[in-house]
Amino acid sequence: MHTGYTLIQPYVFLTLNSLLTNEHLLSSPADLFCYEFSGDVSLKFVASPYTELIIGQRPDGSCRIFCIRTADEPLILKLSGFSYCFGVRFDDSLYYRLPGHPFPFPADLLQTISMSDSDIFSGTVSFSERIQRFLSALNKTGKTPACPPAATLIHQSIKKADGDITVSELAARTGYSCRHISRIFTEYFGYSPKTFCRLLRFHHTLYEIFQDPHRNNSEFITQIGYSDQAHFQREFKTFMGETPRRFGRRLIQQKF
Repeated sequence: MHTGYTLIQPYVFLTLNSLLTNEHLLSSPADLFCYEFSGDVSLKFVASPYTELIIGQRPDGSCRIFCIRTADEPLILKLSGFSYCFGVRFDDSLYYRLPGHPFPFPADLLQTISMSDSDIFSGTVSFSERIQRFLSALNKTGKTPACPPAATLIHQSIKKADGDITVSELAARTGYSCRHISRIFTEYFGYSPKTFCRLLRFHHTLYEIFQDPHRNNSEFITQIGYSDQAHFQREFKTFMGETPRRFGRRLIQQKF
């Protein structure tokens, strides 16, 4: 029987604290949150600009790799038959869209972690060994795609505003046209700046709810940039799969 958990990036450690056996935050070669767990579980991934990688190792030592891409709706991943699972959350600034693929992956993911790496954890006995084995696989090509300065500036401006900014306001701040902003951002990250704004605003809302789950929902309308109550309720339910009120109740009761 699968045990259900809600995985909310970047709050993995809060929502999976009863499941994780190990966790570690790396700052090199990028911001990577590594963790591992065991057991048959059902993970609910909420909408986010992050990419999650989970490697499940079977009892015979072979592995299966799951890549949960940037998404604007929640999804469920059921894991069973693995002796343990190794997870990695990639920072949202590490992505680029590979030619021929309709959505972004972490830098060189397809080239560095392939079917030939299906036994990358063979012989390892500790979490630290598995982290080093993973990093070795990730860095095989030594390639890091350069993010255009314009895309970096736009990305940083959106994050600084916690998503509460329009493309017109970005144009005024950066000096780029609205069309150029949308084109270069989407070309590199694989989704539009407007989508990134919506996701960041949603995750900023989650942060505020985590700080005070008893908080009145009406406060989010004026403080986080939602136009009205209906807008807030609709967008939250789209990204989370449940209403903010129900999520707040579950958080208070620690039912994750």
